[in-house]
Amino acid sequence: MGLAVKLRLASHKNMVSGVRWSSTSSYALASCSYDGTLKFWDMRSSTPLYTVRAVEPPATGGPLPPKLLAVDWDVEHGVVLAGGEEGKLRVFAVNE
Repeated sequence: MGLAVKLRLASHKNMVSGVRWSSTSSYALASCSYDGTLKFWDMRSSTPLYTVRAVEPPATGGPLPPKLLAVDWDVEHGVVLAGGEEGKLRVFAVNE
């Protein structure tokens, strides 16, 4: 029995390090990446609804942005949490 790809999501500029489905919507997905961005997806589309840069990009020729390593939804408080190599927890308000 083979697997069939139904939808390919491609928007991050570096390795995807975390993906989490929303527990309240069968279409909502959040992803984070080593590119320092958090993306919000609707599975009915192949492009992200929103892209949030966790930190400002470095000056040209500067160091790479800090990597985001994990993402999770907190539906009780209406936020998405993302953590990275800086050791900081970032909190983003969401309205599904």
